[in-house]
Amino acid sequence: MSEFVTVAQCESLSDGVGECVRIGNKQIALFRLGEEFYAIDNECPHSGGPLCDGFTEGHKVMCPWHCWEFNITNGECLTVAGFDVESYPVRIENGTVQIQIEP
Repeated sequence: MSEFVTVAQCESLSDGVGECVRIGNKQIALFRLGEEFYAIDNECPHSGGPLCDGFTEGHKVMCPWHCWEFNITNGECLTVAGFDVESYPVRIENGTVQIQIEP
């Protein structure tokens, strides 16, 4: 059964800037876009670049290593079809950001 895990305080996240959060062994790139929050796998499937450190523009993040682009809202790879990263449901509870993952 999947569960929501608290990973950050809403006010600690800057608009348009990625943050790496860990849940167990998994690294997740967490993004705040205005009042919405999104979570995708942090590792670019091309060469493993940290997506949390990428340049964001609108709903896109560009891997800092080789410029592959991903949709922050759903993990879709915009550079090469079929190289999507996993995205995770996010909710806000009492000013905290929570991500839903499979145990």
